[in-house]
Amino acid sequence: MRVWQCQTLFLNDCAKVWIKIEKLLTYLEINAKIILTVERTLLWIVTILLGKTGFRKSSYFLWDQVYFFYKNNFMKKANDLVKLLYDIDNKIGKIMIINKVINNNVLSTHDENNREIVLMGKGIGFQKKVGDEVAEDKIEKRFVLDSEDEVGKFSELIEMIPHNYLNLSVDIISYAQQVMSKRLSPSIYISLTDHINFLLERSTKGELFENPLFNEIKSFYPSEYLVGEKALELIESEAGIKLPQDEAASIALHFVIAEYNMGMSDTVNATTMIRECISIVEKELGIKLDELGLHCSRFITHLKFFAQRMFAGELLDNQDQEFLDMIINKYPKEYDISEKISQFVQSKYGYDIPKEEKVYLAVYIKRIQPHIEI
Repeated sequence: MRVWQCQTLFLNDCAKVWIKIEKLLTYLEINAKIILTVERTLLWIVTILLGKTGFRKSSYFLWDQVYFFYKNNFMKKANDLVKLLYDIDNKIGKIMIINKVINNNVLSTHDENNREIVLMGKGIGFQKKVGDEVAEDKIEKRFVLDSEDEVGKFSELIEMIPHNYLNLSVDIISYAQQVMSKRLSPSIYISLTDHINFLLERSTKGELFENPLFNEIKSFYPSEYLVGEKALELIESEAGIKLPQDEAASIALHFVIAEYNMGMSDTVNATTMIRECISIVEKELGIKLDELGLHCSRFITHLKFFAQRMFAGELLDNQDQEFLDMIINKYPKEYDISEKISQFVQSKYGYDIPKEEKVYLAVYIKRIQPHIEI
């Protein structure tokens, strides 16, 4: 909460204190002890305000400004104090204090919402220590991590890799954020940087492998795959290493993980399961699905979120049996196919699929059939 928003709160909470202060001020010339009492009382009120408005400890050095202001201006009213605090709040909001120096070119701080921010820039951490003010003119890149634990993992990682690999990773993520317009888990900064480092190490040893899910990733996650292709271009430009297209799919998978907030194992299983579900539908309907077509694309999107819910243990389970039975009676063939998919999933992955999920699968199976309107 900003200080100006606290003005009403301040006046209400401290009204009685202000009345006492003004009475004391009338005796200012008589008793020196009262002066000290007033000053301490004012500073106490300021301390409460600073706590309520979320000031960091780094702002305490500004308390002297408040103290001296009132030492020479005792008859000022409450709104003057609020205005002074508002000015201080603006100043504090623009000051970033170093929380951790990761290396000469990377450090962490907190933003005004107390989120952990990693800042990058040539020499930004050189000869700096915790508590110093960030040299904002040296900030070249910034990103947010979820916790100090992630900052710790990130710190360990970048101590082991070349600085240009980190820059490369941040550039790829920035591109992804522009073209995908989707929220990505901050963990992508750790996982992708680690992947690029390991990838380039393997490439120098000639240890590059085919991605067994290349076709599935390219088909089911087209936006993420395009980011992977762009990543290969940036890697070639920065490191001078030309990598095979399979690596675009591997990089894309990291963005799928960051987007759907699943682990690598679940993401691989989800991608495999989507292909298996499509194969079951094609076999049962006796058709070849156009995976680039609108209806099939919608079906694939549904399968993505179905897989996400399944591996997260959050499958839909509506108790509106009348509605579910109505859909089952309307699309018996499609529901029978969804039953076959559910039996397969239960057999291979060990998840029981609720009736509601099977009904939604049936609806989407109906929509992908050619020349049929629902």
